[in-house]
Amino acid sequence: MKNFLVDRIGMYTVFTSGLTDKYFVGLSTCGGIGAKKVARILAEHFISGFHKRGYMTGYMGVKLGNEGIETKPADLERAYKMGNKLADDIRRKKKYLFQKLGDRVITTLIVRKMIIKNIYANKDGSMKAVYENLVDRDLIKPL
Repeated sequence: MKNFLVDRIGMYTVFTSGLTDKYFVGLSTCGGIGAKKVARILAEHFISGFHKRGYMTGYMGVKLGNEGIETKPADLERAYKMGNKLADDIRRKKKYLFQKLGDRVITTLIVRKMIIKNIYANKDGSMKAVYENLVDRDLIKPL
């Protein structure tokens, strides 16, 4: 999943804000350490966008070792509650106003202008699909 969603189409979704107004949870398991960090990074990647953004309901990582998830009833309960929270966020259209606020300020003030300039400069080449997507969605003006 990471290979496809992050490594293959990741920057396209960030450039086009292709996951605008979508809600995400990050879930990861591992045999040893690092599941929580992976879950957070994956979810944060999908709430990024240069034009509009998605929202992260939460994330959790579970260390399984050699055991199956069925041996972790507390973690299963946490996952169940997170799923309910995700459904509630979608139903209420919850906006996480302060989520990654620092990154969003920098993106709005600096990065977005550079990205748009790059998109326009390469609208007939490497950024053609991004340009067409953003124009079709009225997120940038056609040239």
